[in-house]
Amino acid sequence: MTPFELVRLVHVLCAVLGLGLIAAVGLVARSERSAASPPSELLSLSRWSTAALGVMMGTGMLLNVLSGGTYHHAWWFRLSAISLVATGAVVGFTRRRARRWIAGEVDASAARRYVVSMSWAACGLVAWITALMELRPFQ
Repeated sequence: MTPFELVRLVHVLCAVLGLGLIAAVGLVARSERSAASPPSELLSLSRWSTAALGVMMGTGMLLNVLSGGTYHHAWWFRLSAISLVATGAVVGFTRRRARRWIAGEVDASAARRYVVSMSWAACGLVAWITALMELRPFQ
């Protein structure tokens, strides 16, 4: 297995396993149990999804380096990187609101709606990034 293939394997595994946690945040916050009391699992899930986003950015940059820089001129690659940063910001805002929800600093109903909607927005961004990576438009 070449270094490029190994890094790509890590990139894909992290995309499937790590970024699935973003959807898990939305599902946990949307559950009936979270209507009664804020689930503490949200912080752990969002923390791990943030780590997965960091690994995705690192492996993406490493794939570009290993390919001799062939991707960084393509607009699909640039848009993917910008969208990944935006996804990280959305996940960060979601984690901050979840932390305040668990601490009881904000209205529980509004916080729950916010966490659910922002999690789905982050999922939408991940779907956009996936489409860019697979279709590679704007070459």
